[in-house]
Amino acid sequence: GALAQAEFEKAEIGLATLLGSAEKASQVFDKIKQDAARTPFETQDLLTANQAIISQGIEANRSMSLVNNLGEALSAMGRGSADLSAMAINLQQIAANGKASSIDMKQFAMRGINMFQLVSESSGIAVEKLQEMPITLEMIEAALAKTSGAGGKYEGAMDRMSQSVDGK
Repeated sequence: GALAQAEFEKAEIGLATLLGSAEKASQVFDKIKQDAARTPFETQDLLTANQAIISQGIEANRSMSLVNNLGEALSAMGRGSADLSAMAINLQQIAANGKASSIDMKQFAMRGINMFQLVSESSGIAVEKLQEMPITLEMIEAALAKTSGAGGKYEGAMDRMSQSVDGK
């Protein structure tokens, strides 16, 4: 409807401001709409999540990939839009601080995602050692990419979720 269109226009203007280009914003927005069509998440949810991460100077394609991988992990745990929004803010804080705080790591755990375990599996560093060192956005990104990619334990979770009654 008209309201949704007005919200989308405001969102696209916000993206253009973040990305420094209306053309780039339009491309990113189109990609986010495509992602929304094939995932259990609404365009607005994906847009908000991406804006939070892009606002920290993270390149748009990298952000979209990160948000989609996060969406796979959350979907695998039966989580939805509210969790995606909360975890995007979590990732925004991690990007801003340069590392995850213990509260950031607990936020993942509260949603069924053992981020220490995932980072350990992707980095080869023991969980005990990880608990004593800074966990960077890049480490979390790599862990989510590995688990959401081909053969990963979360692969295809959004597809399954979007076929569910809730997802439709």
